[in-house]
Amino acid sequence: MTSVDKAEDRIPEVDGHRFEEVMAHYPTGVAVVTSRDALDRPIGVVSPVLAVLSTDPPLIGIQLDPTAAGYLRLTDNDRFCVNIIGTGHDEASRVFRTENSDNLADIDWVPSVSGSPIISGSSGWIDCRAIQVHDTGNRKLLVCRVLEVETNATGLPLLFFRGGRGGFDPRVSILPSSPGLSEHIALAGRGAKIMEAAADEAGIEVIAMARTGSSMSIIASAAPRGAVATTVVGRRFPFVPPYGTLFLAGADDRNREAWFDELAEPPSNIEREEMLARVARASARGWSIALSGPTHSAVDRLIEAYTRGPVTPTLDRQLRSGIASLGYFYDPPDEDLIDSASVRMICVPVPGVGSEPLVQLAVHSLAQDITVSDLPALKAILTRAAAQMNTT
Repeated sequence: MTSVDKAEDRIPEVDGHRFEEVMAHYPTGVAVVTSRDALDRPIGVVSPVLAVLSTDPPLIGIQLDPTAAGYLRLTDNDRFCVNIIGTGHDEASRVFRTENSDNLADIDWVPSVSGSPIISGSSGWIDCRAIQVHDTGNRKLLVCRVLEVETNATGLPLLFFRGGRGGFDPRVSILPSSPGLSEHIALAGRGAKIMEAAADEAGIEVIAMARTGSSMSIIASAAPRGAVATTVVGRRFPFVPPYGTLFLAGADDRNREAWFDELAEPPSNIEREEMLARVARASARGWSIALSGPTHSAVDRLIEAYTRGPVTPTLDRQLRSGIASLGYFYDPPDEDLIDSASVRMICVPVPGVGSEPLVQLAVHSLAQDITVSDLPALKAILTRAAAQMNTT
């Protein structure tokens, strides 16, 4: 055994979730790879990696997930078209990242010379033929010979960056996809400019949060002009009291009981009444507020670990207990809202067609110090933005 072999044996194995988190800080373009399956049906999937392997001869590398919906149908053929998606045409990216959406029924396209679909509005496209396929861990790398290339637009490319989807302007970040959240993410995408304007007016980052089942997620963020969005989209946490009171404002008793069931320990009658009082105050006000508490930082660290995974029973229980311990600071009575009090977060609902809002808009003290005296102005800005998003 050589000294090099011995040194490599001592290198610890890198955690896969941590590796993905770090690599999310390296921006990559958004490409939709299209082809026709064995029955000549058009099909497309998002490729997380597109690389130039050679310019003479012209070769590109396409990375694909063999477990993704549509992979087997896509690789029935060895001819592909790589569509480079621009910031003004991200609908294709969103459609193909939702479950069971590998066809082009809702996308405008024309055939390339080889027959592969060219998505209308793409910033550019590369028609190619696969000449080699390599196994690379949990991905497949297709080495393709370029047959034809063209550019159709002059807009900025769409990028994946720090867990979100956006353009070169780092002010806005939107979660590309997440199970059960396609409608919520679509709303955030349509309202991105509204969130930008609200952030400009407020002078502080504006975020969008959504709930699906027993989980909540940060799905979008927008920073004021000249600033960079610092919130990591995709951060998720259990829907546990006191989190998400606005999602319960119009809920029935059954849904409220389900919220209580998410606690690590069954609540006492007094605790249950306090939780219901917080929901009632948030509902009556039309907005929710959390004051800063000494244990918020510890809970934030647990949320980061929960998002990164793996979620062990111990971690899950610690986080649920940590969130529950913050109850005193959420939606307090009016007499506790003194001007000098430090604010953790202010939320307003984006009105929906049902009893529960799809999305909440919020500002939080992670981006800038906030006090109760700032509440009227920030609440007005968020409320206007929420009303505008409801009409998009």
